[in-house]
Amino acid sequence: MLFRTPPLHLTLLVPGLAQALAASVIEGEGARLPFLERIIGQADVEALTTPLYETLLFALFGISQSGTMDVPVAPLMYSWDKGGGSPEPGWWLRADPVCLHPDRDRLVLFGPSHLQLSKTESQSLAKRVAPLFTEYGWQFEAPEPDRWYLRLPQQPEQVTFTALAAIEGKYIEPGLPSGPNSSRWRTLLNEIQMLLHDCPTNLEREQQGLPVVNSVWFWGAGEAPLCPISPPWRQIGWGQDPLLQALAAYCEIPSRPVPEGAKAWLVQNSTIPGNYLVGLDSFLAVPDFFHCPEALEALEENWLSILYAALRDRELASLTFYPMNGCCYHLTWLQSWRLWRRPRSLIKSAGG
Repeated sequence: MLFRTPPLHLTLLVPGLAQALAASVIEGEGARLPFLERIIGQADVEALTTPLYETLLFALFGISQSGTMDVPVAPLMYSWDKGGGSPEPGWWLRADPVCLHPDRDRLVLFGPSHLQLSKTESQSLAKRVAPLFTEYGWQFEAPEPDRWYLRLPQQPEQVTFTALAAIEGKYIEPGLPSGPNSSRWRTLLNEIQMLLHDCPTNLEREQQGLPVVNSVWFWGAGEAPLCPISPPWRQIGWGQDPLLQALAAYCEIPSRPVPEGAKAWLVQNSTIPGNYLVGLDSFLAVPDFFHCPEALEALEENWLSILYAALRDRELASLTFYPMNGCCYHLTWLQSWRLWRRPRSLIKSAGG
C-alpha cells in the first residue's frame, strides 16, 4: 500500500474517556460523537488483559512486569520528582496520602487527586507519620503533596500490593496488602490511621469542609525496571500526567508537550515516519470533568475528527486507540472504508 507521505503510526491514549461518556449518559447529557463512533465501529477490537492505566503504559514501553495489579512506578517517579537522572538503587514503594470514607461497615478509598493537598499540609502530615517508618530503618520522603515514598533496604518477602488506580473509589478490602507476611503491613496501616486521627491539619481541613487524610496507600512497589534495548517509539507526546513524562525520560525517548489539536500534531510530525505515542491525559487532571461535556466535544473536534480524516487521506497510516474501557481499537486507512460497519457507542462496545 502506497502512502503519499512517510507512514505515521499513532497510538493514542485517552484515560477517563469511557468513564466520562458513561457519566454523561447517566446525567442525560450524552452527546453524539460521530467520529468517535465511526472509529469504534470500523476498528479491529482487542480486549486488554488489565484495565490499569499504569500497567498499560509499562507494556507500551516494553517494560516487563511480574503482575497485573501493581507496577514499579515508585523508583521511576521518585527519580522524576527529585529532578531526573537515573533511579536510585533500592526497593521502592509509594505510600500516598488517601482518605478512607466509611460506607456502612466498610471503607471506600479516595486518592490524592480527591484531596488536593497543599505543600504545607502534605509536609505537616508526612512529618507526623515519618517516625513510624524510621523505626523500621526505612527512608521516607514526601517530595510532592500527592506522591509519598518509602525506600527499604531489601524487598519484603511474601507480600503483594495493589495499584492505587485499581482500588480508588472502591472498598479497600480486596486491595489491602496480601500474602503470608502481609500482617506487618496491615498493622502499620492501622498505626498510621491512629496517628492521623484528629491531627491538627485534618481538624483544620474538616472545619473547611475538606476531606481529611486518614491513611496512606502502599503501591507501585519494586526496583527500577529495565528498558528495552530498542525504543518502541520515535517520540512521546505528553499532557499533564508525570508518569508518561518520567517513562519517556527514563527510556531516553524524545518527548514533547502535546499540542492543542491533531492538526498541529500532524504538521509537526508528517514528514518523519515512525511510531508515535500520545497521551491525552487532561481528563485525569480535571476534578469536575464529568460535568464538562464541552471537553468531550473538544476532543471530537480537535483530535478524533482530524485523525479520522488523516486516515482517509493517507496522512496517517494507522491509529491505535486506548480509551481505557478495557479494549484497544486499531484502525488503518483500508479499515476506515468499512462502510458496511455501523458507528458504535464506546460505552457499549467493550462487550463485543
